[in-house]
Amino acid sequence: MDKNRGTKFHYQKALNLIKKNNVTEAIKELKLCLKFNPNDVLALNLLGLGYYLKCRFDKAEEQWKQSLSLKRKNNQAADYLELITKKDFLELRQQYRKILFNDSAAKSKKINFLKEIIKKHDELIEPYLILGLLYKEDQNYQEALKYLYQAYDLDSGNQNIKDYIMECENNEKASKFFNLAEIDLSRFNLDKFKISKYKKELIALITALLAVFLIFILSNGEPLEIMERSEIADNTTQSQRTDPGINNENNNQAANNNNNNSENESAANNFKKLDLNLNLMQYQAINNLVSLDLIRNIKNKEAEKNKAEVFEQYFDQDREQELFNHGLQRFRNQRYEEATIIFKQLYQLSDADYLKRESLFLLARSSQLEEDFEAAEEYYRLYINNYPNTNYYVEALYTLGLLLDERGKVAAAQQVLQELREKRPDSSYNNSKVYDILNKES
Repeated sequence: MDKNRGTKFHYQKALNLIKKNNVTEAIKELKLCLKFNPNDVLALNLLGLGYYLKCRFDKAEEQWKQSLSLKRKNNQAADYLELITKKDFLELRQQYRKILFNDSAAKSKKINFLKEIIKKHDELIEPYLILGLLYKEDQNYQEALKYLYQAYDLDSGNQNIKDYIMECENNEKASKFFNLAEIDLSRFNLDKFKISKYKKELIALITALLAVFLIFILSNGEPLEIMERSEIADNTTQSQRTDPGINNENNNQAANNNNNNSENESAANNFKKLDLNLNLMQYQAINNLVSLDLIRNIKNKEAEKNKAEVFEQYFDQDREQELFNHGLQRFRNQRYEEATIIFKQLYQLSDADYLKRESLFLLARSSQLEEDFEAAEEYYRLYINNYPNTNYYVEALYTLGLLLDERGKVAAAQQVLQELREKRPDSSYNNSKVYDILNKES
């Protein structure tokens, strides 16, 4: 791979990783990029941004200074350096080292300090991670997971974060298992209890057992062979046992078939009267002497029910974070329709504020990528109005502004992007695209 090609390849890969909030892997790609060309200004700037997000402020400053030494004009590194060398941010950097890496500092002080940082700079990854570890140390696994998952959302390629999450999840499960005696059974609501995890298997099993029971009745207590449906259709006489003494001539066989059909019809009618709450498909399966293929068909039909209903079990069993992770995985695998269903459920039904917030933004993104632009616009606006001081606020303003402009809504786009410029003037999202849109004639 030649120098220019190698530089472009690794830089583009890093850029895509940053957009997907995979900062750790992006940094690796940028280092490879700079091996091909140590003077690549764009790579130096992006690497500095990666270090900044991971709270490696000295390294970030070093990359941006090197970038500026190579190119003085129209270099975004100047804006970045201005941000981290301002008086208030320099003080934050000093406190960061002084408080967090001081063993004598009280844990409560560290926790409060980190939460204050998140309020002001919610794009930084390490405060979430350290908060998670501090709560993990106190065996407060729910609170630890809350922050570790947010750290993971900002840096999905960080193996350490993944390991800490797995450890906390395992410890939380073990803790719940050994504290069963503390469960308040008076709060257990049987009306809400569902066996949804095994519902499909149980329906199929009950259907099969009822079918066998009916077959046994129809055969006057003698077991019958259950044939595959295709074989029954080809030759119905082979699906029943015949008495050796019965004449096998065609007329006797036809008579026997008629008698059997009459008995089957009578028994089926009686069986139908029983209140077994079987749906039409299940009843038809029993009426036709259920084959294995038909049982499989019933299970497949059950699996095709409204996907949203399948996710109800996660809310019943306090597994909302697990459901969020499933949605995130589908989003990353570009299965946007499924991701949209999951994030919409979480936004509408979750009691966890941070899950509602994260799900709403990802609902907007997945709707946009699914090209449901009306829905995407609605969800972005909801996020902007409800969560102005959170991690995706600036990105939501920027993305909505560009989306509105692409759809010909120039005045609406300008209004949104003007809000971005006024409320977050130091944001890297205030780029040439924003400038061009704001200077359009509406």
